[in-house]
Amino acid sequence: MSDALAYVEKQVDTFSLAEQIHLLNFIANKINKKSAILTNEFTEEQSLQRMREASLSTVWESVKNDTW
Repeated sequence: MSDALAYVEKQVDTFSLAEQIHLLNFIANKINKKSAILTNEFTEEQSLQRMREASLSTVWESVKNDTW
């Protein structure tokens, strides 16, 4: 464990129960926000992939149906 983390752990031990609960809520909110950002990026990535596939499919159909 790093010195900084050990220091924080000692500080948290001195907090009252209410302060520890407040800290826990703060950390949970930060984690939820980061998770939401990661989920949105993944969803955006999937959306872009589907758009590319649909565009490629449309181009392929146009080329396939084109009479030379």
